[in-house]
Amino acid sequence: MPKLKYLELSSERLNLRLPIKSDVRAQYKYLSNPNNYPFTDYKVAKSKKDVHDYFERMFKEHLYQSLFWMIVKKDRKKPIGTISAWNINWEEMTIEFGYSLYPEYRGFGYMAEALQCVIDFLKKENNFYLFDIWTDNQNVASRNLAESLGFTYLNDEVEKAHNSDKFITYACYRLDLREDS
Repeated sequence: MPKLKYLELSSERLNLRLPIKSDVRAQYKYLSNPNNYPFTDYKVAKSKKDVHDYFERMFKEHLYQSLFWMIVKKDRKKPIGTISAWNINWEEMTIEFGYSLYPEYRGFGYMAEALQCVIDFLKKENNFYLFDIWTDNQNVASRNLAESLGFTYLNDEVEKAHNSDKFITYACYRLDLREDS
């Protein structure tokens, strides 16, 4: 199985890095309140152990099937969100993004900046040219984010949620950066 290249990344306002011990507190604050992520199928954290389990899941296949970064403002040391690249199709060289921002940092363009940084890295260092975003079709902000970065809406897909009995309708977007497209 191929191994992914990973680097800590930097943009104008952000650093993207591996989690550190002190990140557990901020991630717990985020994951313990489901109102923070109304469109995401996260398991609600009831303890800091749940956050450790979350990080463990994120790193289970790190460098082989996924990559994960904490998003940190350069003028702070505390994280403001997360971004992952996962769900790789090695034959088609596609990779999907998962992301979240803590509520107080939404609406300032941080996620667009972080995603563009990761897209550039994945294209240059890992040779990906097809990027996917599946977002709850009711999540207007995430849909607008995808479109602002040049992703094209493909279709809706319905899947059963992992952490509840609900079904989620995802709006599926793709960014194709192949030279001949």
